[in-house]
Amino acid sequence: MGLQMAAASSSYVAATSSILVVLLLIIWTPPHVDAAHPPEIIRKPQNQGVRVGGVASFYCAARGDPPPSIVWRKNSKKVSGTQSRYTVLEQPGGISILRIEPVRAGRDDAPYECVAENGVGDAVSADATLTIYEVLILKIYQSECRGMCHYFSENEADYFDALFECQKRKLCLANFDNIESFKLLHKYVRRSRVDYWFGLNGYEKETFRYVSTNKAVAYLPEQTILNKRRPCGYLKPIGVHAYSVETEMCHYRKKFVCSEAIKCNGVETNSTFSTGYIVKPQCDGTKHVHYESFADHNE
Repeated sequence: MGLQMAAASSSYVAATSSILVVLLLIIWTPPHVDAAHPPEIIRKPQNQGVRVGGVASFYCAARGDPPPSIVWRKNSKKVSGTQSRYTVLEQPGGISILRIEPVRAGRDDAPYECVAENGVGDAVSADATLTIYEVLILKIYQSECRGMCHYFSENEADYFDALFECQKRKLCLANFDNIESFKLLHKYVRRSRVDYWFGLNGYEKETFRYVSTNKAVAYLPEQTILNKRRPCGYLKPIGVHAYSVETEMCHYRKKFVCSEAIKCNGVETNSTFSTGYIVKPQCDGTKHVHYESFADHNE
């Protein structure tokens, strides 16, 4: 009898102990905690060129745990969404959009940086550069009856950097080799009153030639001054309503004018440009230019 009671008592104690262990496990099991993750940029802003008066939009997306916040910086200074012409839009999925409208030359062309942070690890960033251009259409009537678009920069460069910038866009420094181009230059650009590098060059040459065709000078307006000691040609405003041509040392920085060309400085541009347009060419949006074609006025 005593042995039976002892056995029953032991079984009861064992069962009770097991229940207590289970209860303790339930009570003391720590809650599941998600691991924190530092911020990561999953969509970086892209470099872009925008015409003066246009709209620039930079996109940036980031993820992390907790979700990171994104701020924009221009030239290392924070951009506020309440600034004039600047808007910051937050979208689902950790996307932030910086919108600039209208863009202004000399003020908005700069590097822009997207910075993401969430208090875990270091902040991360990605940047992109905004380049602003002014594009004007000059209608040039020639025997080949072509409409040519000229591309006027708003940024400055030395002569050979300007040449390279044109080549990168499958263009070349513009010729301005006939009277019609200068007449329309006076009409459309006279208000800018700034110097522009163009395609006339005498560097390491016996005579001044155009860099797109390697041909000798075809036309020069009045008051042109060519100096072989200053071998790089530029368009110089004279008076209020006209432009002439002068030359300068090539290392000076000026704005510049590009146009379509088959070759540039002896190198194929690989553009779709031809010496005569039969139909109106399509606009290449990456260059922010427009084309026009005209009937032959020399028939």
